[in-house]
Amino acid sequence: MMAAPLVVTIMTLSQTWSDRIALAAICLSSLMFGLEISSVPVILPALETVLNGNFREIQWIMNAYIIACTTVLMATGTLADRFGRKRVFCVAILLFGITSLFCGLAQNAKILIVGRFLQGVTGGGVGVWFLAVVSFITFRMRKPTPRWDL
Repeated sequence: MMAAPLVVTIMTLSQTWSDRIALAAICLSSLMFGLEISSVPVILPALETVLNGNFREIQWIMNAYIIACTTVLMATGTLADRFGRKRVFCVAILLFGITSLFCGLAQNAKILIVGRFLQGVTGGGVGVWFLAVVSFITFRMRKPTPRWDL
């Protein structure tokens, strides 16, 4: 009796230019997302001085982003299932840029808190798709081939 062949699926690195551009965009958005989270605590003392904010407002500048970001994680998954990962990711990146501009133009702490909340909503939409899009772009499944020599 002859044994059935073992089917091996080989993963290869994608070689198309569109995939490379998409991977670069994902890497840059990942950097942008990480900088957004880590840069604000460093400038909080300067924000307190420039925006004439009190301690409670300064806390909300940081916390509004985190609360909004974690709140939308499940919703963006549902949106991506309905409208597509690429579309949701691109819209989230665009809105993240717009809300970042809004935060940069804020003239007082209350406006900045609202801007940080909106930025957190869009940041959650960006942050949830890093691994999904990278794994989809980077590796393509090739046709399984039977291997008799394993």
